[in-house]
Amino acid sequence: MIKDLLYTADTATLYKKGMATPFHDWQKVLDEILEYSYVVTSLKQVEPTTAKDITTAGIWLELNMGKMVNYEGYTFEKLLISIKPKYTWLTCIRYYDGNYQGKCFNINLSTSTNELYKYLDKNF
Repeated sequence: MIKDLLYTADTATLYKKGMATPFHDWQKVLDEILEYSYVVTSLKQVEPTTAKDITTAGIWLELNMGKMVNYEGYTFEKLLISIKPKYTWLTCIRYYDGNYQGKCFNINLSTSTNELYKYLDKNF
């Protein structure tokens, strides 16, 4: 399960409108929304870029795995996860070879991101 892999991340950083904050309780906050989640291929492709360039707007979660991992053919060291209101998926941008780039994937959820987005927007 993708949830199990995400929970092995060494560190997590929350970006809100470009401002980075260490996010220590991210597993507890995301636990319910990741229940019954699964990965699907996204049509999105990202040209090589940095987290700073991507996270200037909205809410993003960066998970640093601390090593290169492979999940269902997606290789990455870090993930940058877009959290938007009223979505039933999370878009994940992979970090490898020194940049965020390449084919993205989505984590489909069994519930909307609306409450999660409101919580993060209010508390961070």
